[in-house]
Order: sequence, then C-alpha cells, then structure tokens
Amino acid sequence: MSVPEIPPIENSVPQGTGRHLGNEQGVVLIIVLVTILLLSLLGITLLDSTTSELKIVGNGKNNQAAFYDADAALTFAQTYSGIYTQLNSTNTVWPAPGAGHQLQADFSDGQATQSDYNQITLPSGDTALVKVELSSSGTLPAGFGTQEDSSISGGTSFKANYFVITAISSGPNNSSVVLESQIAKIVPQ
Repeated sequence: MSVPEIPPIENSVPQGTGRHLGNEQGVVLIIVLVTILLLSLLGITLLDSTTSELKIVGNGKNNQAAFYDADAALTFAQTYSGIYTQLNSTNTVWPAPGAGHQLQADFSDGQATQSDYNQITLPSGDTALVKVELSSSGTLPAGFGTQEDSSISGGTSFKANYFVITAISSGPNNSSVVLESQIAKIVPQ
C-alpha cells in the first residue's frame, strides 16, 4: 500500500495584507525602548528623591550647629559674672541699647554686627549674639533652702534678681536659632 502524496498548501492570504505576521522583530524593539524609558524615569525619580533627602539632612545639620552655638552663647551669658556686676536698677540691659561690642576670646572689645547685642566668639570659631536684661528683682524663688524658707529669720537678707538672656546664632544656608532663658541670681539685699 502506498501513501498518497499530500499536495503543498498554498498561501491563500492576498498579497500585502499581513503577509509578515510571523516577523515580530519590530515589536521587540518597541518593548525594549518602552522598558528603557520606564527604567530611566524610575532612575530620575530616585535621583531626585535622594537629592531632596540630602538637602533635608544638610539643613538639619546646619540648624543643629546653629542651635549648639546659641546654646554655648546662652551658657556663657548665664555664667560670665562680668555681665551681672554691670546690671542694676538703672542699667538694666547688657549691652546698653546701641552699645553692642564684639567680645574676643580674651574679652577685649571690637565692633559688633548688631548694636543692641554683644557678639561673642565661641570655641568653635563661630560667633553668636547675646543680650542680658534685668527683668525684675524680688523675693527668692520658692524652695531655695534659705533661712527664710524655714522661717528662721524675717526673710530680708537676700533677694533675687531675675534676668532674661537672649542668644542668637546663624549658620550656613540662612539657618538661624534664637534661644531665650530666664535665670535668677541670688544677691544680698
């Protein structure tokens, strides 16, 4: 028995209408280009996000440095006794309005950048502005452990001078910190 021969199948699709349906090389090119475009957009987005995060961290460091400088200036003003010997009921502000100086490390004077503040140079080499004001005088704060608290004496041997200290420090990129503190100095009456 012999196997009948199968005649070849002829293409019944008219010429020019989808003759190359099996050729997908152009589709691969389009898919690759779209994938590259999407990956590029993702990369640009990540780069922009990273740049923004770096700016935020940098600003945080600048503000932190300005805060530490203002804190150091505040501590200086709280502990430097030369300030408090100059303040009394007639001279209530250090420096006097319009008489600000630049204090060097050896406490010598120079020209201040703002006339109502004294400018001090900090150990870090940065500068800060400081002003101390005598806000009031009066009785001691409660709980100071004096003879007046225990009712031993009439309560006339000491008084408290209350001061407001303002420290201003500036850092890079226009970062600025203003700290204010209130303290009481106990003095004999």
